[in-house]
Amino acid sequence: MKIIVISNNKMDISPIKHMRDDIISADLLLFTGSLTKKGGWVEAKKVIELFTMLNKNILAIMGSHDTPAVLGFIESSGHSIHGRGKIIGDVGIFGIGGGNKTLFKRSIEWSEREIQNFMETGYQDVKDCKQILMLCHTAPSGTKLDETYQNLHVGSKSIRSFIFKYSPTFVVSASYQENSQLDRLGNSYLASAGLFSKGNYLYIDTENTENPVTLKNVF
Repeated sequence: MKIIVISNNKMDISPIKHMRDDIISADLLLFTGSLTKKGGWVEAKKVIELFTMLNKNILAIMGSHDTPAVLGFIESSGHSIHGRGKIIGDVGIFGIGGGNKTLFKRSIEWSEREIQNFMETGYQDVKDCKQILMLCHTAPSGTKLDETYQNLHVGSKSIRSFIFKYSPTFVVSASYQENSQLDRLGNSYLASAGLFSKGNYLYIDTENTENPVTLKNVF
């Protein structure tokens, strides 16, 4: 399966014209949240509808600065995998949107217990699949994906523990520095696409056993 992952587009979709063929040929498009600039569902609708014109196979979660209305939209449109899983071929995909608790009181934040519950629920839908991809907005703690510019690690400890417990094949999240990152945690491949506005995205080939995850840039 060929998968394209887009992160932190925040209504800036200008790079799409440079990757039209890749989007059309992909088996699946995944969005890690931060679909909007101001948080509203109308912005999310515009983004999803534009990409749907090129590829209808889209799954998404909401970001921490997206509003609950964005979750409502992606759920009603059939694109959400927040707290649920979906099986496509021999790949199981499940997700957890929103962020962990911070001092900033972002639009969508969860306690570590809530994050754990969402992950467990979604995982049950796909646990028997040959390969499993976990899509999360919040990065796992103590990795390259959750490191800030001050060299602090501010990701979710529950997500980190979950990865060690279940070893999903792929874990894809947003990055706190909004940079493209690759890492490993146990047997799992970790990746963050970085800012889409800068042309960054992830390409995952689930049939590639040597180098399944690639950081790409359209510019």
